[in-house]
Amino acid sequence: MGGIGQQFARSDGGGNRPSGGFDSTAYRALELPGLDVNPQGSTKQKQKKKAPQSGMLMLLAGFVLLVVGLIVLVMMTHTSPKTDADDRGMAVFHASDLRGHLVTRWNGTAQYQLKIDTVDPREKAQFAYATANLPGPVYVNIRMLDQAGFALCGKQVLFVYNPAKNAAAPIPDAGPHAKKAVADRIAREQAAQKAALASAQAQEQARESGQDIFQNELGDDGSVVAVNVQGALPCSRDQYKKIDYWDFATNFPTVEEQDALLHHREQARELEARREANRKKAARGNSAFYILGEDRASLFDASRELLAMNDGKSFYIPRKADQGTAIAWAAESSLIHYKCDQHANCSLMHAGSTSFIYGKLNE
Repeated sequence: MGGIGQQFARSDGGGNRPSGGFDSTAYRALELPGLDVNPQGSTKQKQKKKAPQSGMLMLLAGFVLLVVGLIVLVMMTHTSPKTDADDRGMAVFHASDLRGHLVTRWNGTAQYQLKIDTVDPREKAQFAYATANLPGPVYVNIRMLDQAGFALCGKQVLFVYNPAKNAAAPIPDAGPHAKKAVADRIAREQAAQKAALASAQAQEQARESGQDIFQNELGDDGSVVAVNVQGALPCSRDQYKKIDYWDFATNFPTVEEQDALLHHREQARELEARREANRKKAARGNSAFYILGEDRASLFDASRELLAMNDGKSFYIPRKADQGTAIAWAAESSLIHYKCDQHANCSLMHAGSTSFIYGKLNE
């Protein structure tokens, strides 16, 4: 009995087990100290050990994504045209004393705004008159150039032109007293003149169709101070990115031509002012000439030596040498200027000529 009791005493761990029954887990823990009695707690500890490694990986991945995003942003900035306006500055065409200011932008396509005025403020009057009274079709060619000076793309912009402003004065009718041959010739000339004007207007309409056209900018006095236009440039994306500067050329009247146009207007005004003054003086009877006018010669009556006009006036032509001239005028239905003094003595001259013949108004 003693041996069995001693063996049991050893097997129960010295009698320290609970009285409620045999605890195998506690027993194994006591018998095997290296055994983990809480497997779940062990897993949590492993996860806690792995958590710092996962956080480092996520941080590294975020940093890589940030770097890639910055690289893409830099590449887009350097390879894509700007979407805001690009001020291309001034360009000058010296022959016509013109300067242009160009602004462009990329908005899916190349867009532009252009303003042109005169460089020298003293030439404003010439520029204003020439713009409003162009002698013919006028254009401006603009070019976009790269750093080496090669043209990348360009555009032609047109000025508004009215052919009727430069058309010759309408040919007057032959009159009721003109010969049939003369009347027929004048009718043909009138028809040809109208056809030429209609053709010029049709050509100008075709020239302006679908093109960018300058619009006049008026000053306080109503005169043209500048011209403006906007539209699209035929530049590709790659061409637009390479634009470094621009220039323009034009067939706008030169400085000398602008001066001539303006002076011609001033001379015409002075001539009209003198004519008006003469008419007023004639009406008051203060002038040596009391009749001043013009009309077409319609008939020369050789038997009476009278040159008849369309308006019913007639002039006695006493000198034989002058009669030959009068006959030619009547045959051609020429436009005649005449002026007569208070005694009905008249001088008659062909329009555009400085020579005259003597006549006496038949009253």
